[in-house]
Amino acid sequence: MMHPPLSETPDLSLELAKIRDSYNKDPYQSFPFYHSNPAHLKTIGKLFGLEAAPLATARILELGCASGGNIIPFACQYPEARIVGVDLSEVQIEAGKTFISQLGLQNIELKTYAISDIDESFGQFDYIIAHGIFSWVPDFVREEILRICRDRMVSTGIAYISYNTLPGWHTRRIVRDMALYHSENFDNTKEKINQTKQLLQFVGDALNDSDDSYSKLIMESVNLLKDKPDYYIAHDFLEINNKPFYFSEFVNMIEGYGLKYMAEASVSTMFLGNYPEAIRTSLGKIKNIIRTEQYLDFIINRHFRSTLICHQTATVDRNLPATILHSFYIKMKVRVIQNPKLQPEFEFNGDPNSLLSTESPILQSLFLVASEHYNIYLSFDDWANLIVARMKNVSKEEVVSDMNLNLLSLFLSGKIKISADDIKVQNKETEYPKVWKYVAVQCKYLNISYVTNLYHEPVAISVFERFMIPYLDGTRNKEEILQRLLTHVQNKELDVNLEGKKVHTEDRLMNILSLAYIDAMECFVDNALLV
Repeated sequence: MMHPPLSETPDLSLELAKIRDSYNKDPYQSFPFYHSNPAHLKTIGKLFGLEAAPLATARILELGCASGGNIIPFACQYPEARIVGVDLSEVQIEAGKTFISQLGLQNIELKTYAISDIDESFGQFDYIIAHGIFSWVPDFVREEILRICRDRMVSTGIAYISYNTLPGWHTRRIVRDMALYHSENFDNTKEKINQTKQLLQFVGDALNDSDDSYSKLIMESVNLLKDKPDYYIAHDFLEINNKPFYFSEFVNMIEGYGLKYMAEASVSTMFLGNYPEAIRTSLGKIKNIIRTEQYLDFIINRHFRSTLICHQTATVDRNLPATILHSFYIKMKVRVIQNPKLQPEFEFNGDPNSLLSTESPILQSLFLVASEHYNIYLSFDDWANLIVARMKNVSKEEVVSDMNLNLLSLFLSGKIKISADDIKVQNKETEYPKVWKYVAVQCKYLNISYVTNLYHEPVAISVFERFMIPYLDGTRNKEEILQRLLTHVQNKELDVNLEGKKVHTEDRLMNILSLAYIDAMECFVDNALLV
């Protein structure tokens, strides 16, 4: 395949060629990453006073895009946007191009390019994404990433860069060094991975009963790695380049390129209210955001960051007034946990440890309304109107006042999500259900166990759901869909079991398929897969 030269310098060309060959041999599974989605970047920019480009016509560049799983969904969702992805691996790029043609998209281009060869011919971009690459490339490529952010990003642009962080990565580096030492005598990547897994098992068994602090630190890293897929071990852990940084080092690097720190992609990690009182009191006295974040990393032993950066000339305002969310769309994943003896509790984001109760009737009503509009973005005003309609005996002014007191802290604590743009999804089952186009094509052409929802999140699906999704095209009702699924069972393409035994009679099959359909539709509605 023809592609631009990796570099003019032979030594650098050889180093990049090794990286390219590694990913050609063992492609990285390409997922959507919610925090790198341009819709999220625009939202965080708006929150902190930076009005980035509209999504509908945005220009996006992803560095190290693999097969495009993180940017193709955006291209499908915003057909007038312009998206470019580059990657060294022609194997991954060709896989992405094939999928793009299956989707019929015209607004996205994937290129086999070295980052160091990106020049002015690429044009300017509103959003630049570099996920899982900054720590895993040679120093000169890191410099090129920052050069691109400086030269190829518009004045109001936002760049996303993720990287391994010190001090937390110190311990993981010890385990990595063990694995590299143990596997250095094996040339085959698969054997290196197998040897690493065996080493992790050995270390886990050896230290499992130890109670000293060193053993606990090592075991934490071992437990995080032991269930990771092979491609993660090969590329995130055993890759030749894997360099962590102190946050302050990273900031110094970007400032050298005329860039500055804007925020973390996960804003809740910046909110001192989420940490113990001693941390809140001490770090709250520091007025410099960089020093605050660096001290926080020291205290919590952070190992990874996803950081948003912008030009030094861009406006960033981290003072968030209580009314800041009035212009955002707000989404809550709330379930009501009824307790007959006490007031109801509310579970957020499916986390049993997130239970919250409140004495405020207005806030209770908000959560009850949210449970009826599960995982749906609504404007601040819509939420207020729904509460007024439910309570009837309170004024909208009272409702807005109570929401001002509580919604921002709920967002900063990570319990709710916000969006600068309205993202429309179908929030109830319809007679003729329809999944969004991207999901249908994923199930038709890709051998995967997840699909990408309209919020740019991966959603795990079962084998049954994968067979079902292609028939949710808005033209078939439940009975017609079940008949199609029955045909798959009768053709022995889809197994239906009851208590471990295969079911053969048509009536029983239809009953089981009908129940499975109900569960699947609930999953699709709750996870923003329907339009």
